[in-house]
Amino acid sequence: MKMRIEYLTLFLFLFIISYPLLQASTVAAVACSGTVTGEDEISGPICGNITNNGTANIDSSVLFDGAKPCIGGCNGGSLFNHGTVNINRTGTLEVGGSNVTNNGVINMVSGSILTSCANCGAGPGQISGSGTVNINGGTLSGPLTVNGNVANLGGTVQPGGTLTLGSYAQGGNGRLSFNIGGLLPGTQYDVLKVNGPISINGGSVQVSLANNFQPKVGDKFNILTGQIQRISLSSPISLPPLPSGEFWGRANFGSFFELSVQQVQPPVVGSPEPGSFLLIGSGFAWLVGRQWRKHARSMQAARY
Repeated sequence: MKMRIEYLTLFLFLFIISYPLLQASTVAAVACSGTVTGEDEISGPICGNITNNGTANIDSSVLFDGAKPCIGGCNGGSLFNHGTVNINRTGTLEVGGSNVTNNGVINMVSGSILTSCANCGAGPGQISGSGTVNINGGTLSGPLTVNGNVANLGGTVQPGGTLTLGSYAQGGNGRLSFNIGGLLPGTQYDVLKVNGPISINGGSVQVSLANNFQPKVGDKFNILTGQIQRISLSSPISLPPLPSGEFWGRANFGSFFELSVQQVQPPVVGSPEPGSFLLIGSGFAWLVGRQWRKHARSMQAARY
């Protein structure tokens, strides 16, 4: 009898400590679709729609491209987020077409990736909804559209063509990275297009040349468009070197930020400064006056 009680006590103890683990099932691995209400992990292959009303963690590569469920597993389905999605250190969220809706929060940390699916038939990724993407680390790259707010607090934003955002705010540890490989915006050089306000309060901006492209004097690149409220970086913009006699011009026009290649103007030789004319004129007047006084004294001495 005593032994039965001990076994029963042990069973209850093991059941109590393992119950949360039994409840924390992996949505995609169990049913390819479902609803997250507590805290679960989403992992591929995705073969249906997932609605998150709780906290969903992504620790591997997950793709939502709207594909129909298929035999043998496939990456497809859609994600509807009303809670919190954490893309963790080893996690990647790929979006194909308009198959992710974010009305909650998506958090990114160092090592995480949020990007568009390059080879999906659904086309470039678009995250609809009015939710927020917090980039505490990791990389957000395009071509991609995020209709909500993006706060880059400590990660990297790489347009990868054209990256369209609802609004953009950058903090002291955030970084913007642009590639310039030609003259066509969004195709040959990166563009961050923001439909709302842009506020850059610290961080850095890095510009690199790609595809062996060498810009020429007069070339212009509108790398940032939107309602620019503030650009205040923690360090100067990192720009690629140009040939001797050329420099990068930078201009904030309020609705776009432009980089341009300009030529150093040599100093004009042989044209005296305005002050030099005044000095020469004063000297000439002094000489005329001196000669006139000398002539007057000579005339007066001749009289006597």
